[in-house]
Amino acid sequence: MRRSAVVAALGVALITTAGAGAKARAGPAIDVSSVASAKQYLRSTGIDPAGFVVQVGQRNYAGPSCPGPGWTCTTATRVIQISGHDGDNTFECAQASDGTSEHTNTCVSTQSGTSGNTARCVIRSIDAPTVHQSCTITQTSGTGDNRAVIEMVARQGEGSRQKAAQMASVTQTSASGANHLHTAQKVEQDTKHHGSTVEQHQDGKLNLVVDQTSASGRQFVQMHQSLDQDAKAQGYVLGGSQSQLGDLFGDVDQTSGGRSEIHARQNEDQDERAPRGSRVAQSQIGPEVCCTRQVGNPGNRFDINQNASQDASQERAFQSEVIRGSCISSGRCDVDQAARNNVDRERNSCTGPVCFIFIICRSGGEDDGERFLASWLHDQRGCVAGGQKPHGVLRP
Repeated sequence: MRRSAVVAALGVALITTAGAGAKARAGPAIDVSSVASAKQYLRSTGIDPAGFVVQVGQRNYAGPSCPGPGWTCTTATRVIQISGHDGDNTFECAQASDGTSEHTNTCVSTQSGTSGNTARCVIRSIDAPTVHQSCTITQTSGTGDNRAVIEMVARQGEGSRQKAAQMASVTQTSASGANHLHTAQKVEQDTKHHGSTVEQHQDGKLNLVVDQTSASGRQFVQMHQSLDQDAKAQGYVLGGSQSQLGDLFGDVDQTSGGRSEIHARQNEDQDERAPRGSRVAQSQIGPEVCCTRQVGNPGNRFDINQNASQDASQERAFQSEVIRGSCISSGRCDVDQAARNNVDRERNSCTGPVCFIFIICRSGGEDDGERFLASWLHDQRGCVAGGQKPHGVLRP
């Protein structure tokens, strides 16, 4: 089978997969207006409400600095907050850890109030070889605004095996108010090795799922995901392996009669170095997927920039990258993609109400997990672009 025909078939498969998940979701209305309903909702999302602190009052605060008299305060990082008319719910969760053992950082907030909610989740980890960060925010309001900020940072510079996972989930529902969300997820992995045999493995996973709903309020999402992996083998190196895995995923739904906006970026940078002449097996794999359905307003806007870079010192290093950008909007989508590896580079873009586009890059030797792609491309090396654009299917 010719390479172009095979890649075109793969493109149709990717389009079909994206389209299958791109329909606006019309799930049941979220009810967290009572303690019982909030706990039931948490269970439905797979979260055990046991151990949660429950705050029911006019002004509820969870965080390190209680505002003062008149506030119901707690320092807990798993909280249910329910306020009355003209009340106030505020959640501030800050987690920080460092060391050489596994660390788990989790923030969970469920807020219900007629006048709006505010939540901030900041989780940072330094030099822990294995990191799992999780933030879940659920906000419902009447006429008030829902505002949330999520910042996740994992910096790993110790050990030869590094693994980081960042999981963020935000659900914002308002009868007529606005929904605002700012997110930043960043993983930096750096490992160095001295010795005859190298075994370096890096794994980074960044995941964000957002659902915003309002009858008439404006909605806004700013999303930034960044993965930087750097592996170096120095000195007298005979052999071994270096492997890098990246997985960036975003999914954002917006439904409102008011204007909705999404500004998103995904950046992935993988670099492996070993001395010339050493027999070090190198592999780099990193999909990027994003991300939206917008319903309700012709002025809706979505834009995303997706970038991936793979650089390895060995000529036969295995490199595999799939970038996929999908958007269905009642307004306009702008998707821009760029990818490069050892032997090639490619760009792709789309503007219109519907965009399903992709870039596929492959280089080097065959990896067990990618043999289907190797057989399809007949060991071809390089990058191809394709997808569904407003005026038809773009074939490589």
